[in-house]
Amino acid sequence: MRLSYYNIGMTNAFSFTDKQYSIIVGSLLGDGSISKQSSGSCYFSKCQTERRIQYLNWHYDELKPYSSSVNSYDNYAKGKKYRKSNFITHVHEDFKTLRNKWYPNDDKVVPNDLQLDPLSIAIWFFDDGSNEKHARLCKFATYCFSKEDCEFLCQQLFRFNIKAYVGDKNIIRVRTESYKNMVDLVRPYMIWPFFKHKIVYRDAEFDIMTDDVAKLVFEMHNDGLKQKEIAQKVGKGISTVSDILRGNRKKHLSLSNKPTLALNNTSGYKGVYWDKNRNKWTASIKVNGSTKNLGRFNTKEEAIIARELAA
Repeated sequence: MRLSYYNIGMTNAFSFTDKQYSIIVGSLLGDGSISKQSSGSCYFSKCQTERRIQYLNWHYDELKPYSSSVNSYDNYAKGKKYRKSNFITHVHEDFKTLRNKWYPNDDKVVPNDLQLDPLSIAIWFFDDGSNEKHARLCKFATYCFSKEDCEFLCQQLFRFNIKAYVGDKNIIRVRTESYKNMVDLVRPYMIWPFFKHKIVYRDAEFDIMTDDVAKLVFEMHNDGLKQKEIAQKVGKGISTVSDILRGNRKKHLSLSNKPTLALNNTSGYKGVYWDKNRNKWTASIKVNGSTKNLGRFNTKEEAIIARELAA
């Protein structure tokens, strides 16, 4: 069983300043790496596209006197040429020690005694994070780490009131309820204009609509009311009403923790419906994006139990 932050503490026992150590830790979670030479000596490096060379120059200034150089070069991928920039440090015994912690078997892992702070989270986010403001979603491209490592990182984020979970391909996703907390945490460290898209946030990107209001929209539409009249009655924009009627509901869902039921749900329980054509209760569940039918039942309770067992 993995040790968590709550079991073991980690201090900066190296010759780096606390700020330097945070930058290195955040980078190692992101685009940074520690390389080992044939002699056994180790150095830290970080690669970015050339348009972010200002970001690497900042690393160079902040990590002095360990800094060695920032160089640009041509890189070819899929038959196209791209300009890349790379920051490297001098070799140092502390990088060798970090290499042993982060690469125990030459594969990068998250150390058991890792302890994040806002700056290290910000550097990690600027390196490998993304902000999809229309979906109110932040995520980290952590597919190179194990699921166990990613779950440990989610524990670290929770210390800063950021609820996250491990999704497909071990990508860490920040829950919608913590989206603003995540953006606000890294915002003070954003001093480079090319990262502006990562800290953009709007409190009311979409009108939030509960199940009851959404059902009311359909009822008024079936009664012959025009979308403009419906929008006025429910206090929402016409585009919001149009989205609901077209089935584009995800971006208007309630932000509560309670699972949102489909509009045609008659049981009050997710995945359980009344089949009026056969006079039976039906249960279903989604598996890998496909709906799997669990059968028909005489009572709602039987259908709920079948759904619970499948879940």
